[in-house]
Amino acid sequence: MRRGISLAEYAGSLKAHLETLAELYPDGDARLWGATPTESTGNEKFQALRDRRVGDTVLFYADKAFYASASIAHLFRDPAAARAIWGAELSEGREVTWEHMMALADVQPLDPPVPAEELGVPVPLRGMRLAESSQAATIHALLDGRTHSAKPSSTWLKQESLTRREFVTQLTTLGASRWSDALTVLWMIGKRADCGLRRAIWPEFRDALGPLLVKVGSSEPPEQPVLSLRSTTFWEVDGFDPQRNAFGEDAAAGFTVAANKLLNSTNAQGEVIAVTMRQLPDETDRVELLETVGLAGFASASGQPVERVEGRGLRMRRDAELAKRVKSVHEDTCQVCDVQLETRDGFRSEAAHIRGLGAPHDGPDEIENLLCLCPNHHAQFDGFAIYVDEEWNVRRTRNRELIAPLRREAGHTIDDVHVAYHRALCGREI
Repeated sequence: MRRGISLAEYAGSLKAHLETLAELYPDGDARLWGATPTESTGNEKFQALRDRRVGDTVLFYADKAFYASASIAHLFRDPAAARAIWGAELSEGREVTWEHMMALADVQPLDPPVPAEELGVPVPLRGMRLAESSQAATIHALLDGRTHSAKPSSTWLKQESLTRREFVTQLTTLGASRWSDALTVLWMIGKRADCGLRRAIWPEFRDALGPLLVKVGSSEPPEQPVLSLRSTTFWEVDGFDPQRNAFGEDAAAGFTVAANKLLNSTNAQGEVIAVTMRQLPDETDRVELLETVGLAGFASASGQPVERVEGRGLRMRRDAELAKRVKSVHEDTCQVCDVQLETRDGFRSEAAHIRGLGAPHDGPDEIENLLCLCPNHHAQFDGFAIYVDEEWNVRRTRNRELIAPLRREAGHTIDDVHVAYHRALCGREI
């Protein structure tokens, strides 16, 4: 834990988590800690493994004292990776490894070490245990001044603040093995959009989320993802009885106050939806799913159909002159591929809104919010298959592969705020 392990050395074993760990440890040395599994569902170790969360503080114990502290940056379970890094040991006649893994941040020695008795912790301390909330003030007072870092958050307190980067990063760590968690997040965003509440009561999860999990192909009961998401700092659960291992009828779960505040921004909400969708199985019909959970407007960059007005038939409420103007500036040539598509009667190009006019995007109909694209790249841009990065390069959303620089002309100013909005809905803003 003090020295860390080389990500390059264990890249093969950690491949499922390598992208996240590389972001957490840009120097290539990861600080990891692990715990062996427990067969019991009622002991202190089981409760600690179940209730620990990203952002919690961990204290490390030896010789009747706590000698270091750290915060949890990422949680994952991977027996193969643990075995490659630490090996295994025999426990009660079977081989076990430290598969409940934690990526640690802000590892600090406690100087001098804190005697366990000063924290009211009986010795010897074996395994893992979760601190009691009544110990909060005592632990903070004793830790204050013994490390070079700011006062850490506590294992029993949910973070009061949450950055957009932290929210998105935690979503990316769910991965393929926890896609039912991602589906639960998506369902809750739709529920929030429908009723304006950040949490739902347990019967709603049971009666609405449960069938949706089955429809998408999960065999997990809704209890599992609802509880599993407690390992993040954007989710909270009230009313779960660990003694009965059951929810009460008045139990509730959903987003924390900090997460709810972030989701008030359509831009941030769109990015969260995009990153969440990326965790779902490839065979998932994403357009149908977004419609099912009430988020159909996020299926495309254009959004829901905008208001139509009477004329010679019905037409979209948009300025046709702006479309003609942007096409003229670019001479009907696609800004992505530089193709001028010839037809019998001339050339064909399409004026694509960067931030769609339809809900929930509600973008402005102005030339700064338009691109001149060929039909193929218009369809890809509208379907979030491509995006424009901060350096005005066009990239594939699925792997960030460079396609080409976006061609720009002096007579056409593009608002980078709209470009950043579209990029966020592709899940590539951060």
